[in-house]
Amino acid sequence: MVSFQSISVAQVTGQDYFNLSYSASEQQKYDSAMYFISRAIALDTTMSNAYYDRGLLRLSRQDLLGAIDDFSKCISMDIGHGQAYNNRGYVYIMLGMQTKGCKDFRVGRDLGIQQSVGNLEIYCKEYKE
Repeated sequence: MVSFQSISVAQVTGQDYFNLSYSASEQQKYDSAMYFISRAIALDTTMSNAYYDRGLLRLSRQDLLGAIDDFSKCISMDIGHGQAYNNRGYVYIMLGMQTKGCKDFRVGRDLGIQQSVGNLEIYCKEYKE
């Protein structure tokens, strides 16, 4: 775990904040995790997994539009991030946007995400590919 006691403020990187966010999430300190992940993104906008993780945190807070934004940003940076497609699809389903959700589940499935296969079966029985 990164400790700020051994690092000057000028040396703190986005990855340091990302690691702190992960640790805070593991300890179920979600407000701290949100703060740290947002700081990570502010310092390094190229970290696709930071957007993904913040999307998960936003989803857990029922910030559905924020979660879609973050999953979409992750996907724009890493089109092979199947779990981001799956989770964005789930949020679309929660918002009643079945066509968009099912399309994302299909992409997740095609990228090898087993959860997307199950989500297609549950939420998209009438979805035509």
